[in-house]
Amino acid sequence: MIEAPRELRFDGDPFQFRLGVEARRIDIAFAYEMAGVAVSNIQPLPHQLEAVYDCFLREPRLRFLLADDPGAGKTIMAGLYMKELILRRVGDRILVVAPANLRPQWVRELAERFQLDFVQLGASQFDASLTENPWDQHDHVVVSCDFLRTDRAREAFDAADKDWDLAVVDEAHGFTIAVDAKGLISYEYQRSGPATCDGRPPACPDCRISSQIPEM
Repeated sequence: MIEAPRELRFDGDPFQFRLGVEARRIDIAFAYEMAGVAVSNIQPLPHQLEAVYDCFLREPRLRFLLADDPGAGKTIMAGLYMKELILRRVGDRILVVAPANLRPQWVRELAERFQLDFVQLGASQFDASLTENPWDQHDHVVVSCDFLRTDRAREAFDAADKDWDLAVVDEAHGFTIAVDAKGLISYEYQRSGPATCDGRPPACPDCRISSQIPEM
């Protein structure tokens, strides 16, 4: 326990004082700046800012189920979180898993609102890539749930050299995770730290996907 001095003194070590101030500055450097909002084409609502800046960004390794009602702006929250990670240089490789019919919407909104260029990865990209693993060719990828379930995509995913910094799973109620005998998430599922966007809680235990993208 540190006892507070009875009177203020100004004869302390200025170098130690500067170190203390700098440590505090680093600790709260990104807590309130909201740089992602300033450089994005959005007008976020209070609950969206609260989710990203008070919840997501405070976690060193995010495992989060975002289960707001439809129309609450889960895509905005996910995009803003991506933007913040990129600005802080901790989100170089981002994967979005979504239903096939929602892939164009994800690509369009991330480009228009956050100036993030994503590639739709599918069978045509796999056919055109004869020598290099398609998963290693692009850092920002949107892929459909159905394509990711195919043996071709899963085998290439498992063999990829690069890991993902963030995986966002849309409609996550269609996935389950693999656990070991102790009930812990299997090692092969821990290569990414995903945030999940979904309007409903997890369900459908029979809809298992054997990939390295966990469900929250």
